[in-house]
This record gives sequence, C-alpha cells and structure tokens, in this order.
Amino acid sequence: MVCFLALALESALQHKMVEKNIDVEYSYVLRDLQQLRAVEMTRGDTSYLCRTELAGKAYEAFRALGIRPPAQVAELKSTGSPKENSSDFSVPLF
Repeated sequence: MVCFLALALESALQHKMVEKNIDVEYSYVLRDLQQLRAVEMTRGDTSYLCRTELAGKAYEAFRALGIRPPAQVAELKSTGSPKENSSDFSVPLF
C-alpha cells in the first residue's frame, strides 16, 4: 500500500510540475527535497520546529503544488504540533 501511495504522489508531483511549466528534472527536485530536515528544539518551556535551508531545486516542488515552504522556525504547542496562530508554518515535515 505504501509503495502505491508513493507512486501516486510522485506521479501527481510530476504532473503538477509539467502543468506549471517547471522545467527542472524531477530527479533533481526529489534529490534536493530529500536533503530537507527538521529538528525539534526547546528553550525554556517553549519548543520550536527548525528546518534546514531549501537545497538546490527543492523549492520547485512547493511552487508546483502552489504552497509556501514551511517557516524555518515555528513555535510548537506542548502537543508537538505547530501553534495554530502561527501563520508562517504551512507544511509539516516528516
């Protein structure tokens, strides 16, 4: 089931890239997306989710899907999810 879902998501992203006239090879976008990392950091009683810079062509995936990349730093609630009033955080990182 996971393999089918991965294939469906890959196909959808490739289709969106063609639809938006993004002339970058899909394998480059995927390679650069795989470099994206997030780590939870705590300072005092407040936790934050911090992500790495977007490498190479990773931004093109977000552009193809019409969404903003997640903020580099987002404050987390105690449940570990992004704060509801934080408009900067728009995409969860896995």
